[in-house]
Amino acid sequence: MVYDGTPPIFKDGEIQYRVASVHNDSFGKKFQGVYDLVIDSKVARCLYKYSDAPISASVSISSSDGNQSVATTVVTEKNGWFRMGAYGFHYSAPTIRVKLSQEAPAPTPTPTPTPTPSPTPTATPVADPAPAAKPVVAKKVTISCVKGKTVKKVTAVKPVCPSGFKKKREDDS
Repeated sequence: MVYDGTPPIFKDGEIQYRVASVHNDSFGKKFQGVYDLVIDSKVARCLYKYSDAPISASVSISSSDGNQSVATTVVTEKNGWFRMGAYGFHYSAPTIRVKLSQEAPAPTPTPTPTPTPSPTPTATPVADPAPAAKPVVAKKVTISCVKGKTVKKVTAVKPVCPSGFKKKREDDS
């Protein structure tokens, strides 16, 4: 019903805005508030130093006595505008606090290296003063993979041909 005519205050990472209303509506029921914030996406990203990743918002509505009201909130970003709405909260003279947040952008995936042949290490015997069970060492196997006239050798415990290559059969020469 009434709002502070000055721009919202940016304090402690929040946009703070004061509104006021009568306690009850004309039917004697508690007045239910509506608050809509529309801000240019570039301005919001500049204020909060955000990247192009999606922005979300949390809204708190607190009265002068410190009580918090619960509100339904809707947050969207479309056509260069960030829009947030809080609806269905009771107030007489509260402060509405909107805190924008953003998850860190996902790291860029690193490419998976293509397996290349590598020499098989030779085990060096080591004298063990106490008899113990010897661990089972998996044996590496080398396969040949073909793609047209290109042949790649892959050595591993369970070798797999790179994408686009097929395992060369034993009887192919």
